[in-house]
Amino acid sequence: MNGIEAVRIIRGTLPAIKFIFLTMHGARGYRREAQNVGAAGYVLKSLAREELSQVIHRAIECSA
Repeated sequence: MNGIEAVRIIRGTLPAIKFIFLTMHGARGYRREAQNVGAAGYVLKSLAREELSQVIHRAIECSA
């Protein structure tokens, strides 16, 4: 099971949960799928050090 499939399953039970994808997949198609299942953020592992904190804060702000 990949992250997209996992989020689909979890959303069915816990729809209010925020998901941030931390992934090695930089392809636009994968990012688009993550957005379609409701990802609050999407961070490439290669950029995680610089971006992860910012993405987490944005996800929190969107739920406030």
